Amino acid sequence: FGLNESSLKEVEILYGFYSAKTGAGKQEIRIRGDGAVELFFTRTYESEPVIRRGRLPSETVTRLLDFTEDQGLMGLQDHYPPSGDPHYRRVLQLTLPGRTKRVMLDEPGSLEFERISAAVQFTAGMALPEALRQRFFPNL
Repeated sequence: FGLNESSLKEVEILYGFYSAKTGAGKQEIRIRGDGAVELFFTRTYESEPVIRRGRLPSETVTRLLDFTEDQGLMGLQDHYPPSGDPHYRRVLQLTLPGRTKRVMLDEPGSLEFERISAAVQFTAGMALPEALRQRFFPNL
């Protein structure tokens, strides 16, 4: 993505799960370019969030960004529509200096999305193992 050490601090990748049920909570993994990792979970829209924080070497985040670029995130469709009313929506969002790419997936439809989301989970799991295997999130 043409980043240098100072612009890496402005980068964030988010992988989230959002239910279509009224009042449902949200589940998010956020990884920042400086290596900060955050797991954010609310059971309902109004409930207090449970947050876990960890750190990764910035080089690990750089490798995740390389993989994300190799998978072509910036060229993916912004929305992969459902074949009816979605029960949930998964989102990948990459924030770079001066631009943001957000891809929403209502049902399986993009192998690249699946690979990138798995890489985000795996990377977060290096800092916070509870990010893996539904230990913290029931749906991610």
